[in-house]
Amino acid sequence: MSKSNEQMQTLKVNSIVEGTKLRGEINSPGNFRIDGEVDGDMKIEGKLIIGAKGLVKGKVTCKDAEIEGRFDGHLSVNGLLSLKSTSEITGDAVFTRLMVAEGAKLTCTCNLKQAVSSSQGSSSAKPSVAKDPEASSDRGMSAVS
Repeated sequence: MSKSNEQMQTLKVNSIVEGTKLRGEINSPGNFRIDGEVDGDMKIEGKLIIGAKGLVKGKVTCKDAEIEGRFDGHLSVNGLLSLKSTSEITGDAVFTRLMVAEGAKLTCTCNLKQAVSSSQGSSSAKPSVAKDPEASSDRGMSAVS
């Protein structure tokens, strides 16, 4: 795929709107926003966003994820998993980086995986801790990046 086609794919966002319920398998080369309900497996090459009223149940693999709503199942994020204060996660999550806002509810097993360098084919990034920019300095939750 040419560079301009790759840029076009990252600008595209699929969406499941509030009130919509979908059951089945979803594969998407771009980003995906869910404000409705999805029950099934998802493979998203871009960023997955679960809105405040969104619910996803199933096995999900994506590049990055931002969750405001609810997730129940197995979540595998190759980059940043960002949990907002209204998020509720049940099941298990695997991620390279994690950012958690105060108020997020996690009832899951969390596993940190190291980033793989495309040029070396081996682990190259070391996890580090950073503050969540949305949280206050004395109350903020830690984030792994």
